[in-house]
Amino acid sequence: NYSRSSFNQTFNVSVSEENFVPFVLFSFDNASGTDFNITAVNGSGYWTASYNVSTLAEGTHTISVIANDTAGNINVTEQLTIVTDYTPPNVTNTSPINTTVAVLGRPLPINTTVVDSLTIDTVFANISFPNASSHTVILLDSDGDNEYNATITIAIAGRHNITIFANDSVGNINFTETTFFNVTQVPNVTLLYPANKSLINVSTIQFNFTVTDDAANITNCTLYGNFTGSWAASKTIPSVNDSNVTNISQTIGDGTFEWNVLCTDIHGYSNFSFVNRTVTVNTTIQ
Repeated sequence: NYSRSSFNQTFNVSVSEENFVPFVLFSFDNASGTDFNITAVNGSGYWTASYNVSTLAEGTHTISVIANDTAGNINVTEQLTIVTDYTPPNVTNTSPINTTVAVLGRPLPINTTVVDSLTIDTVFANISFPNASSHTVILLDSDGDNEYNATITIAIAGRHNITIFANDSVGNINFTETTFFNVTQVPNVTLLYPANKSLINVSTIQFNFTVTDDAANITNCTLYGNFTGSWAASKTIPSVNDSNVTNISQTIGDGTFEWNVLCTDIHGYSNFSFVNRTVTVNTTIQ
């Protein structure tokens, strides 16, 4: 099989005959093009011819060997089949699509469909990161359905560009399929007060915390706790400022409780602080 970059190829055949063989031809049917012959050169019964196969029409070619001796006997039974392929693989249905917002540190699948008239050799994704570095990921088709995929985990927030490279078995390559996605971190919540395992003698507590997010746009934060016996949302406040200390005031009865804060950013991603805290309220202590 040959591509546009194959250029001159040598075709050869061994011809043995009692009588003198004045010429041997290689007859090309040229697939969908016009057929033609080229004359081979005799090298002591070993006939060779060179031809630039990149000028052939694209497709499957049958090459017949025509050998004629001085008695007029002609042999045309020897044939060779070659394929010329000048078309790179077709790459479609690439994801993630341009509107994708991925989460920092979470798995993200990369998928693409690659089809070729011959055999696919290699498919890979070149990922350009926001810090100008890049990484190459090999995409595999595990079940022969022309769907190539891999899963990555991104460690840098921001826009990431993807270029798909698909190479077939004769070296035709397609790298025109591109896409991009943005990576955001989920809100990072830090609980401040009350400290873990605190003992408090008032029923109204100012639960405070900070939250950071790369989008710097927190739509709301909700205090959670088992203040009424089961874990549930207790109070929500909107439009929390990034990195500022925020208070949620909540009145609860005496007892020992767990609490945490859930914050949601503009992309709809939510996150609690890493661990719950415990607080004990005993209003009988003065």
